[in-house]
Amino acid sequence: NSFCTLLNPTMGRGYSVSRTATQRPTNKDKRPRSVSMAKVRKQLTNAAAGVKKQQEMAETPNAAMAAAGDSDEDDYASEDENETVRRADVMTKYKICGTITDEAVKTVGAACIAGASTFDLCEQGDGFVADKVKKMFQKSKSDDGKKMLKGLCFPTTVAVNNILCNASPANKEEAATLKNGDVVKVSCAVHLDGYPTTSAVTLVVGAADGAITSLPSETAHVLAATHYAIHGMVRLMKPGTENQDITDYIAHVGKCFGVEPVEGVLSNRTKRWILDGQNCIITRRVLTEDPQQNVADCVIGENEVWTLDVAFTTSKNYRMRQAPLDTNIYRRNEITLEPKLKSTQELLKEVRDNYMCFPWSPLRVSNVLRARMGVSELRKLDMLDTFPILGSQKGFVTARHSCTVAVTEKRTHILAGAPSHEVPAMVVSSATNAPSSDVLELMTEPLSAAEMKKTTKKGSKSTAANPAADAPDEDDDANNAAAELPTRSRKAHRSGV
Repeated sequence: NSFCTLLNPTMGRGYSVSRTATQRPTNKDKRPRSVSMAKVRKQLTNAAAGVKKQQEMAETPNAAMAAAGDSDEDDYASEDENETVRRADVMTKYKICGTITDEAVKTVGAACIAGASTFDLCEQGDGFVADKVKKMFQKSKSDDGKKMLKGLCFPTTVAVNNILCNASPANKEEAATLKNGDVVKVSCAVHLDGYPTTSAVTLVVGAADGAITSLPSETAHVLAATHYAIHGMVRLMKPGTENQDITDYIAHVGKCFGVEPVEGVLSNRTKRWILDGQNCIITRRVLTEDPQQNVADCVIGENEVWTLDVAFTTSKNYRMRQAPLDTNIYRRNEITLEPKLKSTQELLKEVRDNYMCFPWSPLRVSNVLRARMGVSELRKLDMLDTFPILGSQKGFVTARHSCTVAVTEKRTHILAGAPSHEVPAMVVSSATNAPSSDVLELMTEPLSAAEMKKTTKKGSKSTAANPAADAPDEDDDANNAAAELPTRSRKAHRSGV
């Protein structure tokens, strides 16, 4: 899950991709994906590199973070060429997995009606995935000769209104009951032989059956911003694009609609057994306030798989806070102590065998009662990372969209979570703000390089026939001056809050 509080790494962490003889990842070399600027400065102060090196890194914070260990160089060095989408069989596994992910999210989304319980919805999503993968590749084996693992790599979550992520209630008493007009975020992640895909969508309860025909303008703006942001991110995912340029684009979309990109949301490089690799795109960089947040520079490369994630809030406070609800999603970390209780040892073995490094829910193991007891002991031993339920203040609304894409030389493949082509009519009619001409222009760019060439040729002919067709409109320039799209080639300085 890409939602990760950078300075309080309780939402998710990236694992090292060092491999064992079985070609599956180990946890012993796990490192955080991002480093706060305050932490970088502290490390530089205590280092024996000298004052000159400290001054250079203070001037270039992204380079400082890369020097502090946030570079993805080890990721590239250790990635097996046979595990990239360059291979047709790997791409096929991703696509099959993406289809299951989309079907699960669609099934849960259709069940989000007034009176539905979020506990039942999460049960429905997880059960759907389990039934689907059970029938697939039954006799297939992994590269190590063992039975091919498949299933959830992040439990189904259903977050309502101000709640943003990780909402998977442990029981019906803790669940929320949906009502018409609620803004619901449904997410799920599935893997096949370790190749993961993620999808998350935002919907309005009652919109599908006509019970809701209009929205508050603020809600419409946050939904529209999410739509245009994810579309633009997908189109910017091309070899050679810098992660900071995508962050600038997200900030621009937020300004167009008067909503705030959420702090701590990361889009991550995804690989086999790795949901959240070290290369990432931050939704919102924070450089002028403490705690500062940014990530190391990286460039999108060919044959890479990325999990894109973007979120906005109607609140002016872009920092998410932990909701007063118990977490129900965990991931084992690198600590390898031996639990005392036999039931805990059995739980740990089951998690290792079935989930590897992926997050899991105690409700999805063979013995739920044993799991609850085991989780208690493992948490005391600090052997589990927790995924707390995060959200904005009550009374505000959050929106989120996540998808998985594969970037190749010729096109960008949307493996899971493809956004809708059009903004829902109800959102358009309720919104008072609109995207800028730069955003609308980006929306027309095709995902295929071949289609891009055709579009360019047609555009040049049209311009030659009618030179005034591309002339800028003075009124449009005036309306969009306050939300001018940042220059993509700008590298020297990145604006903060």
